[in-house]
Amino acid sequence: MIQSVSFDTLGEIVVVGFSNGVIKILYSNYLKDLHKSTFKVGSSSIKEIVFSNNSNYFAVYDTDR
Repeated sequence: MIQSVSFDTLGEIVVVGFSNGVIKILYSNYLKDLHKSTFKVGSSSIKEIVFSNNSNYFAVYDTDR
């Protein structure tokens, strides 16, 4: 189940966080994976995803931490 969604500052990339600790990085126009980028970053729900001002980085907050 989707728990969190965040767009980069240009609206080109979207990161989606799920209840199982997985994040997916997608092209926002097509909703296709950005280089098959699915990551397991924790064992619990992703609560928040925040991009840096220049969109080069993003941080993920889950309920494990």
